[in-house]
Amino acid sequence: MIDKLYEMICKSVPDYQGKICVPISGGLDSRVLAGIIGRRRKIDLAYCQYHVGDDWDDRHMDYATEIQKHCNVDRFVKIGTSPRDVERDEGLIENIPFPEIQRKCGNFTGVRILAEDTGLKEYTMIGGHGLDVMTGIAVNPLTIFGKYKQIDEALLQKMAKNRHILSHVYGHFFKDWDLPFWNYELYDFCLKLPMKYRFNQYLYRKMIQKFFPELAKIPRADMNVPMNIGEVRYFYERCKYSLKKYCRNHSKK
Repeated sequence: MIDKLYEMICKSVPDYQGKICVPISGGLDSRVLAGIIGRRRKIDLAYCQYHVGDDWDDRHMDYATEIQKHCNVDRFVKIGTSPRDVERDEGLIENIPFPEIQRKCGNFTGVRILAEDTGLKEYTMIGGHGLDVMTGIAVNPLTIFGKYKQIDEALLQKMAKNRHILSHVYGHFFKDWDLPFWNYELYDFCLKLPMKYRFNQYLYRKMIQKFFPELAKIPRADMNVPMNIGEVRYFYERCKYSLKKYCRNHSKK
């Protein structure tokens, strides 16, 4: 199953032509995407966005910096955004036709800042996102108490909506864009995996440890623990992380 998952993931990532840009967040999906593409060709531009004075973002710059060292990246850019930057962009968002998006969007601001120094219209933006969700029961181990089918259906609906939004966002800045992990053949394979191999991203992590051992040694974003430290401890850290994130997101409600 590990080999088949890797085969399916590689199949979902085309051989891109021209200049390409890959965002690296420090999470599982971006390191796998950068690892696969980096084995085939040089990544022209990779970037990581971090937020100054805003704790909603869980990505760590240090992890992203370590990841790009192993992934054949020609140029790596760090982008810092602040609440003031996001506030400034609120008016700009109104000029782009995607009404569903939040009026204050940190990702929009990060790409806008990147565009000020880089001719993004020359690049194809290749995003890595979504596979950790489909191979990990919505990422959150606490959903073991939920109903898996309903969770999966809700995720697919949300991703379809997000794809529509992102097509407007990235189409405004880049020559082209793609989300190779948002592949329904790959999703179908992941959703049919036995639950014990999906839960807590078990099979996904085993695949990364086998095919990307150097990337597996780098800690997970916001967890300060590598993937290859043992199943029990990793599960404990995931639960602790999920509880902290849930409490933080619901503290104002």
